[in-house]
Amino acid sequence: MEPRKTFLPALDSARGVAAVMVMGYHFYGSEQCHPYVPAFLANAYQCVDFFFVLSGFVLARAYEGSLSSWRRSGDFLLLRLGRIWPLHAVYVVLFLCWFLSLRRIPALEESGHAVFTLGLLHSVEALSRWSVGYNEPSWSISAEWICYVLFALVSTVAWMRSLRRTRVYAALSLVGLVLCLATHGGEGVGGMLYANGFLRGILGFFAGALAFHLNEEWRPSSWEIRVALLAGPAAYLLNPGEGWWEFLFPFLCVPSVMVLAQPGLQRGLLAWKPLVWLGTVSYSVYIGHLFWGRVMERAFAGVPPGRLNAHGIVLGKAAVTLVVAALACRFIEGPCRQAVRRWVGARAQA
Repeated sequence: MEPRKTFLPALDSARGVAAVMVMGYHFYGSEQCHPYVPAFLANAYQCVDFFFVLSGFVLARAYEGSLSSWRRSGDFLLLRLGRIWPLHAVYVVLFLCWFLSLRRIPALEESGHAVFTLGLLHSVEALSRWSVGYNEPSWSISAEWICYVLFALVSTVAWMRSLRRTRVYAALSLVGLVLCLATHGGEGVGGMLYANGFLRGILGFFAGALAFHLNEEWRPSSWEIRVALLAGPAAYLLNPGEGWWEFLFPFLCVPSVMVLAQPGLQRGLLAWKPLVWLGTVSYSVYIGHLFWGRVMERAFAGVPPGRLNAHGIVLGKAAVTLVVAALACRFIEGPCRQAVRRWVGARAQA
């Protein structure tokens, strides 16, 4: 099963920039660098919500209408699993080796936690206590997986297929919003790292799927493009503070994603090859940056404090992460995706 529609480089470029912003946010979070974090990275942890919206938009655009049977939905889930799981598994193993080398917890207990994390259910609060500490950004991969399963279900179940997609997606997104506010409204998104983060995923993912339908009916004009790109998410990310309003950020991302999908933006800066390449390796950057950042902290442990040194440390960590991400994309992520695609294709012809 191959996704439909043409490739939109602007969406990949935006994904790459967002991944680098999340990486920068985490790298500036160390004790040496935190006092010097740039203002535009202060709220960059919410770029994860942009990932959810973008993922919902892209998958609705690529697969909606084609998941007409349980077998096709099963193939879809296998393809998505082949996309996210192999590299996730690699970093779970790397973190396991790292923890064991530090002798932090008994080997048997730590290994059990690692096995559970591989199941991609650690964004559910009742289960998260068994996987805390394993590559914290991977909670969003767990949330994505749960969203994939929900997307397949609403696309396949007969009575749900008979409903208007806009109503189904809007309802699911609003349910996610209400549950986020009900469970963590006072804390904001910071309280949901390992506490039902899948609700945050449902909120953003189905807002993105809704954006695909809105985009089919509404084509933003040039002034709307400027407003959506500059006055929405960009202004929000420069505004410090935590609270219930953080859960509204995915809705600010909706017009931006719609704008990025317009044909006119598939040329120029957003189609610049280095940015598109950054989008290609964005998953490898996102899933691996925390591990390499922690490994590199030892190398930079003796660096004296200071603004220039802090920026240099972050740039050094980023350079190592990008190099490793390129290698991981080339030798792990890409081959695993192709292998699963071939297997799914063989199943379809059998």
